Amino acid sequence: MKKNYLIGIGGTGARVIESAVYLCAAGYGPEELKIFLIDPDSGNGNLNNTKTVIKRYQECRKRLGALADRKNGGRIFTTRIEIPSDDGLVWGVFSSDTKSGQATALKQMIGYPEMQTQAKGLSQLVDLLFTQEELKSELTEGFRGHPSIGALTMSAAMSDEKVFETEPWKSFFKDLESLTGGPSEMGVFLVGSIFGGTGAAGVPTFAHKKTLKEHDKAKLGENKSRIALGGALVLPYFSYEKDPKKEQAEASAGKIFAKVEEFALATKAALSFYSEKKLGFDQIYFIGDSSSYSVGNFATGQGAQKNNPHYIEMITALASFDFYDQPISAEKPLESPMHFIASRKDNAITWDSFPVGRDSTDIGKQGDLKKKLISMTALSYSYLTYGLSILKEPKGPEAMNATWRNQLFGRGIRDTEKDIFYDTNQGDLERYFTPFFKNYIYWLGSISDLHESGSTEPSNDIRLLVNKLISAEDMADGSDPKKPLPFFGGKDTKIGNLIKESSNSMDMDTYVAKYITGAIATIANKDQKGPIEKMIELFCSASYSFCNDNYTIKK
Repeated sequence: MKKNYLIGIGGTGARVIESAVYLCAAGYGPEELKIFLIDPDSGNGNLNNTKTVIKRYQECRKRLGALADRKNGGRIFTTRIEIPSDDGLVWGVFSSDTKSGQATALKQMIGYPEMQTQAKGLSQLVDLLFTQEELKSELTEGFRGHPSIGALTMSAAMSDEKVFETEPWKSFFKDLESLTGGPSEMGVFLVGSIFGGTGAAGVPTFAHKKTLKEHDKAKLGENKSRIALGGALVLPYFSYEKDPKKEQAEASAGKIFAKVEEFALATKAALSFYSEKKLGFDQIYFIGDSSSYSVGNFATGQGAQKNNPHYIEMITALASFDFYDQPISAEKPLESPMHFIASRKDNAITWDSFPVGRDSTDIGKQGDLKKKLISMTALSYSYLTYGLSILKEPKGPEAMNATWRNQLFGRGIRDTEKDIFYDTNQGDLERYFTPFFKNYIYWLGSISDLHESGSTEPSNDIRLLVNKLISAEDMADGSDPKKPLPFFGGKDTKIGNLIKESSNSMDMDTYVAKYITGAIATIANKDQKGPIEKMIELFCSASYSFCNDNYTIKK
């Protein structure tokens, strides 16, 4: 099986990987995906959120059995997502020894103090290339819109052979050495923005032929490599809420940071660089959005940098999946890479808008993506409303009289480990499934919410979810995992109205009677399945039937 690596670089890279995980949860993704992230800012809010989502995905998948097995008809969490290790998921560029030695300022890394006394001419050249603020800035919070600093730092780190003895590079090159076939056995996809700091520095650094593509462990001969290298260069697609006072304070403190007004200039310079340099990419995707919606408040890094999701991140994740699907020709010379640009015809973003292929023959993939995303949405919503209301009151009349409970978790197994209401099973649901489903719906809801900020500027019409039903407070991590979503209201809740597409406006009671009860018969080998697997499969089968009956899916 072809090994697929997705490497997210910087904040945008982390956001794209988060979207990729949600797509895999919906059942849309490669069979196997190995992930790691590159970011010197270990406290970055985007980074930490992505790490949490990956961990929850893995824990959910572990408990789903055949439901996550694509070969046996599995529908959700079907991608086997692997990471080097809990500690090795993120490469922070700097070694722990370097951090503890306080040697992470640029001037210390390049030996600037020594230059001033021993090589005056060289120090004067450095003065021309970098400002004093850049030389003094600590780099453990990212490269903050200064890719020249990041490229120099990452190149220096990768030139040290010791880096290959640490994660994630240790696992990466071990996988590379384990390959026994011919060229392009490993698909490596790099993701990062080209208008910021870390991504703009990292993508060209790792796309350099000698870094990965033509590394001694990858090269098979002239113009042949075990690695098929793809990448998404993410162009400007968002802005942030400016805070002049805070920005002035940060500048006065000698801190450097990315500025939204400089995104266009940085992008122009980056594209000029890419047009001149012959990097190791086999295929490149350029993806952006000129609307530049705000995705959060100004922050220079660490925990405060936690942007809201954006549909461009989903499109970029889909680009990586498209790349993994392509048969990369071993004979194609590196000097002739293929370039792809994702674009749209107008401002409308609907369930049918997302690019999944390269020509009209891929229209079936688009229908498959739409079906899986809407079904996952109905599954998450029905579980978080009706499902949690039942689980919260196992002795209540609704729970005691539920047909599915009596048939799947009958009297013979009640109060045993085979019962979904057993403490251990309830604990796993609360720790992993409830927060993951909340994360998923909040992700889609936030994407849908981009155009509803009240701005008078031209905007996209994003028609995915009716986000007024989605409460940020109730979807946030830390909310009560036992509490059903507050908009659950029996006959007053129209599950079909959650989706922004014409559909049958169905109340929850009817949904339960028709689809959840109707799904009982579809669960094969009930006695051989664990309680969590049975519970989630019930809601999954119901959501698929509901989707088939109520939404137009292109075949």
